[in-house]
Amino acid sequence: MPTDDPTPAGLAPESRRDPVVQRILAVLEACAAERRPVTITELAEATGLAKTTVHRMCWKLEDLGMLEHSADGFSIGKKMLTLGNANPIINDLRIAAIPYLVELQKLAGASQLAILSEGRALIVDGLYTRELRANTLMGAGLPLHSTAVGKAILARLSRQRREEFLTTRMLRASTPHTIVNHAMIRRHLERVVEQGYAVSNEEFQLGVVAVASAFRVREDTYAAIGCLGSSTDRIEQRSAARVSEAARQLQLVFDQT
Repeated sequence: MPTDDPTPAGLAPESRRDPVVQRILAVLEACAAERRPVTITELAEATGLAKTTVHRMCWKLEDLGMLEHSADGFSIGKKMLTLGNANPIINDLRIAAIPYLVELQKLAGASQLAILSEGRALIVDGLYTRELRANTLMGAGLPLHSTAVGKAILARLSRQRREEFLTTRMLRASTPHTIVNHAMIRRHLERVVEQGYAVSNEEFQLGVVAVASAFRVREDTYAAIGCLGSSTDRIEQRSAARVSEAARQLQLVFDQT
């Protein structure tokens, strides 16, 4: 049966993973998912681990700088940002995209940059307003089928890879406008291929329209740049050409590296 979260490519099967590493990762991911301080009890419920195990791991991770502790609980430590910024591909991508992110943010209200990671569109940079920042903060892994950056990346993949994605996942609805029918999303992605950019019209967030276009960063590594605005601002008409041009320019940059 299709699943929304199959084993990410490149990872060993469950039985071959180190159980200690699995538990550490589960705690870190649970903390990151909340984006606020989380208590030991909440982490135990989120991970399915014993409270004594979570307690021991949290204090060890806090000692290592991976977590930070306050009166409200544990949250991701600043050291995690340092480690994340050490990724050379993401670092090169963010540096190259900064001028375009600034321009698109001025044009539409918000801009974002994403890279394909473990079957999701990982937001690695962006400029947001208070009204348009929900669910789009840096480090969020967004679904491919309902976001503009995600659909742009999907359309940029080979037809075989798109089919692999669609046949191994159930398409979950984020809003009443999300396309969850596989035949419909296939036709939708063909239109994205033809026009060179993707649109998410309140498919991920009600009241928000996003436009994005994708490009290849390295062999088998794909990214997308886009902008977001209110559903009443005619974002597609105003920004589609500029988003497509930004992706084209970034493709030229990475073709030369």
